[in-house]
Amino acid sequence: MADAGLAGYISGASCHGESCRKRGVDFSHRQQDDVIASAVIFLRKQQKMDVRTKPLSKSVMFLLGVFTLGAAPIAIKLTERKWPKLVDEDGLVTRAGKRIRWDEFTKIVKVVTRSGPVITERYELRSSNGRVQFVAHRVENSEAVFQYIWDHLPPETKTSDQECVRVS
Repeated sequence: MADAGLAGYISGASCHGESCRKRGVDFSHRQQDDVIASAVIFLRKQQKMDVRTKPLSKSVMFLLGVFTLGAAPIAIKLTERKWPKLVDEDGLVTRAGKRIRWDEFTKIVKVVTRSGPVITERYELRSSNGRVQFVAHRVENSEAVFQYIWDHLPPETKTSDQECVRVS
């Protein structure tokens, strides 16, 4: 019951039977319990994080479908299967349902794509089980998700000589 230990630590377990005001705390026990519950929920969320994507607009998908005879929307959905769906302490799960442990990753590569005036970036996490793509501009709360991934990657994947592949 790590939560009970954490709750006791945050609440100052010695506060039982005496007023918190005597200890210099200016809020009620109910407010204190709310703070504890929020802290516990925050820590639980940090152990597992769902990766939510920002959908492409329906009009863009429709136009891509018309101009490519339906091939572009299908290709986009197939590519999204390589994106993370869930990250946790053990590793990540792709949108295709494939689990890859953090210690299986061997390299992280930044890929910059330029198509006319449009420049996009993505990160490829490479492992013996395949590649996972992280497209920051299509992920909600991308900074927090990327920081979580970065913090859990093995140190040897984060070398200073990272390749930056540029595709035109």
